[in-house]
Amino acid sequence: MPSLKAQLTVKLDASSLVQTFLTNVGGPAGTLQGIADPTPASALTDVNAQLGAIDLGTVLATQVFQARHHLRELLRLGRKEEDRVLRRAFFWIE
Repeated sequence: MPSLKAQLTVKLDASSLVQTFLTNVGGPAGTLQGIADPTPASALTDVNAQLGAIDLGTVLATQVFQARHHLRELLRLGRKEEDRVLRRAFFWIE
């Protein structure tokens, strides 16, 4: 019997799907690259300056903390309450 790693490698291999996708989007992507960007350089400079002030570390840390909290709650509650917690975790309406 093949090892779990070998089985997963075969089952999770998406290389043919990726290759098909890349082949299918090659033409449209080339067309899009030919379109000139109408945004003035000054507007892009302003956006880049404003984006530079965003601290993604804090945003990411908050999201990781919340995900960890929800996972701990799932482990504590067990399967019976799993759906309710997942809905709340992903902000779905119950």
